[in-house]
Amino acid sequence: MLKSNFTCLLRNLRFQTKYLPRVISQSHHHYKQDYQKISNPNASIFFLASIPLWNILTGKDPEAQEKDEDKLITAIKRGVLSIKNGDYKTAEQILHVALKMAQDLSHSEAVTYIYDVLANLAMEAGDFKKSEKLFVDVMQRLFAEGHKEDSIKMLHISAKMAHICHFSEKLDQAMQGFEWTLEKLKEKLKKYDDADDLWELYGLTKNWYGQLLMDKNLYKLARENFEEAYKIYTKLHGEKTLEGVMILNNLSVACSEMDDVAGAIENLKKVLELAKEIPKLTEIGIFHANLGLLYLKQSLLNEATEACKLGYRLGHQMENKDAMKQASYCLDRIKKYQNGVMLFIFALCKRFVFIKILCPGQSSNSNPHFSLQQALQKTLPIFSINFQLSCKNAPYFPRDAML
Repeated sequence: MLKSNFTCLLRNLRFQTKYLPRVISQSHHHYKQDYQKISNPNASIFFLASIPLWNILTGKDPEAQEKDEDKLITAIKRGVLSIKNGDYKTAEQILHVALKMAQDLSHSEAVTYIYDVLANLAMEAGDFKKSEKLFVDVMQRLFAEGHKEDSIKMLHISAKMAHICHFSEKLDQAMQGFEWTLEKLKEKLKKYDDADDLWELYGLTKNWYGQLLMDKNLYKLARENFEEAYKIYTKLHGEKTLEGVMILNNLSVACSEMDDVAGAIENLKKVLELAKEIPKLTEIGIFHANLGLLYLKQSLLNEATEACKLGYRLGHQMENKDAMKQASYCLDRIKKYQNGVMLFIFALCKRFVFIKILCPGQSSNSNPHFSLQQALQKTLPIFSINFQLSCKNAPYFPRDAML
């Protein structure tokens, strides 16, 4: 029987799913929009693991079979490369050509694999209905090949289907999907504790689940899931990776939403330190803008302005529109904060002068600061409310297409 090269291809093309960052924005709940738009040229999509391949190319001599399969492999590689380069239209065209080749060769495993790649591609491009349909097709094919619902390939797709529900704002369905997938993964990890692929999927699902919990305002649970996801991922791959940095940024967001600004800043500073070791990280401008907004929560205007301006420059340099938008949002928050301070001072002065005119004797009594104290008591609550509206409730919005 001819030994196929296709199994080796599947192993070599087994990339990591993207972990993309949450960022501060005007809306916390537009998950689909915000996560989808942040792009990264180095990001890649997770494909199904290798499936044992047998020779089903009957009626041809071994050399002809190998040539046909080599052409198929080359076509799939070209499609995957186009995805990595962000050229989704070309990738889809090439993969459909590869799909036709696989069907003509009656290569069942190749057909299943290409369907899975197309499903991930549709998810990456934001076409969630198409992605869901293709994932259902993949699951049906895997069931037909004898896979059980708790096989790792099925669990990968289950996690992605739950993630699609989140993107599609079907939060209850997403919650059920994640909880079921995580429970099945826990059961398998009890039996196969040393299986890195299971741990990696568990960490990935924890990260996605954490994002869902953020959108349901369950920040404490979200933080716990991000912490566990980060611990798992860094144990497998180390700290100096794009995916690890993205999870750590998500953890910073959760801390901020819990009013743990110090913890959020600590995590985000670590993100920026690790980001120095990751070349061509286009999201770095977003991280600086996030840091600026955290500084603003602490009323550190100079630090906030510096961080946001740097975020804008880096966004422009990296041609990342989301980073520029985020930095502009940060600078706008700073401007509104400064305007609020000026209004506060103006209102305070007016109140102080008004009291001096109406109650000239009060300030000359035993308490010479009576008028100022009264003005502060009456004016500070107003300023405090304005500050909360403009700063504290400036939430992080979820990131860009995450597969």
